[in-house]
Amino acid sequence: MSERLRAEGVQTADEPDHVVFWLVAFLVDGNKYWFEVAYRQDDESGKGDWVGDIERDVGPISTLFRGAKADIAPAAARVIHRALAGSGSVQDIRWHFYDDFMVGREGNGAADPGET
Repeated sequence: MSERLRAEGVQTADEPDHVVFWLVAFLVDGNKYWFEVAYRQDDESGKGDWVGDIERDVGPISTLFRGAKADIAPAAARVIHRALAGSGSVQDIRWHFYDDFMVGREGNGAADPGET
């Protein structure tokens, strides 16, 4: 992912952290963001999908009060979308508002971040 973002002209950290998910730091318009990606497996079918989340780097106190979820610049979502869509290996990208997604309203998702 870092490589794809750099191809879009976005500055990223040298290497993402790899544990159970990927975490990529990137800059857009001078603001630092984090893109977190994790695999979500269906317990019954064993199949799953990848779920990503964009957060602003706002510091620990603001993060406690959901500040990292607020004021995500549309340009941050667009650059992640271009990197994913341009990879050739990512399909069926859907964009959601955080609150909708967290309560299971995944049907409200859009194919482009500008449509949510």
